[in-house]
Amino acid sequence: MTKRREVILARPHPMIISHMRQFLETFGFTPVAANSVDELSPEDIHEFSGAIISTISMMDVNDSIAGVFDNLRSKDPAIPIAFSSNFSVAMAKDAIHESLQSLVKEAVIVPLADITQDMNAFGQDNVFVLIRKDDLSDPDLRSIAGEVLKQHFRA
Repeated sequence: MTKRREVILARPHPMIISHMRQFLETFGFTPVAANSVDELSPEDIHEFSGAIISTISMMDVNDSIAGVFDNLRSKDPAIPIAFSSNFSVAMAKDAIHESLQSLVKEAVIVPLADITQDMNAFGQDNVFVLIRKDDLSDPDLRSIAGEVLKQHFRA
């Protein structure tokens, strides 16, 4: 069975979707907005290249960052996950660390600006790429993000 080059957009915020869709498509991924990860079976999730969880607070989303993360990993413990945000790097990292503290031992949140050429940890279950909305406006960071997701996500 061939893996999809599709990426789950979990907790999809309209602003993130609008920016993320074009970005992902540019790098060969097809974004699939999932309003509820509950609707996806473990078999479905296993076929995706990865997932991007939005950290943006939304009134119409009942699922917390931790709840969505736990749901994804309980259905596919190996699914690579990235996070998207419109917060500052510090605020986003704090929110993600707080959400994952009881779920991931030694979570490593890697903002695009901190990525170096020799990073080989992508794809590991405790490493998470942070893509901010502002990063996608910067051509250099956008290019880095695309290459990183190709490494981080499953082929």
